[in-house]
Amino acid sequence: MALTRHSPTHRVTLLLASLLTAVGTVDIAAAVPARAAALSTTPDCESSGGGHFTCFSGVSGGTAPYTFSWQPVTNAAITSSTTGSLIRGACTVNRFSNVKLTVTDATGATASGFGPFTCTAIAP
Repeated sequence: MALTRHSPTHRVTLLLASLLTAVGTVDIAAAVPARAAALSTTPDCESSGGGHFTCFSGVSGGTAPYTFSWQPVTNAAITSSTTGSLIRGACTVNRFSNVKLTVTDATGATASGFGPFTCTAIAP
């Protein structure tokens, strides 16, 4: 029996041990698509000097499109839009800072990560 990708119905012929022949058709359901890899994100934040910072995050797995939600956690004031993969903000120099990112994919799956950094007066 040869299967093709274009036809869900196939003719089947069975030769039984008693030398009788049985003929029929069989419907083969479409394959269930593979699940996407687990959604994950790792924010990358760094001080850009002068009490300012920038954070970026890529996404792996999940199903596009993605939505981004950034939140300040410690010593971080976000000064740009919080809904993209890149943010900018202000922080108090010489202090630990942290932001949180939650990414949601098209299926509603979520992943969160933190972007810790030290706020500096001079750009690295």
